[in-house]
Amino acid sequence: AGYLVFKDICGDAAYADTLLEHAKTLWEFGINNQGKYSQSVPAGGFYESYNVTDENCWGSLWLYKVTGEQKYLDEAKKWYDPAPDWGMSWDDVIIGNQVLMYNLTGDSQYIANIEGTFNDWMPGGSVPYTPKGLAYRLQWGSLRYASNMAAAALLAAESGVHPDEYRKWAQCQIQYALGDGGR
Repeated sequence: AGYLVFKDICGDAAYADTLLEHAKTLWEFGINNQGKYSQSVPAGGFYESYNVTDENCWGSLWLYKVTGEQKYLDEAKKWYDPAPDWGMSWDDVIIGNQVLMYNLTGDSQYIANIEGTFNDWMPGGSVPYTPKGLAYRLQWGSLRYASNMAAAALLAAESGVHPDEYRKWAQCQIQYALGDGGR
């Protein structure tokens, strides 16, 4: 993603190329040396990694987006998780993978995965709501989950997946985070 920012927005193609080469090197290392970072770096019980599948898919998808090389898409498909996402965070990018996979392939099978995630997150799904309308996944950083999922809903909407419904839901979550619900 950094490559795209520096190439397309900042106009620094040389630095973008450096970032891309480093990304490819890190990707190769990660794919060839599977394991959780928290097994080699003391995480002290905080911010431990619980799996590597979504990160492997995420990195592969971004490299496919930038390079168009089939090996990256093939690797992403190996690690892709179609299950509904618990909630996007520092250790979970499953919904990001679902939306990006759909964007890159145009394959409608991935729409069902996105819908499965948001069926859980929309009112009536498995995620509980506060009395004033916040999707309340967990007490620790509850706004981060709702806000991250709102961002993912907007990306899905931009991709044509239930654009009106997902935009409205995302707007409600962000407005709550910004204080529209009052005290």
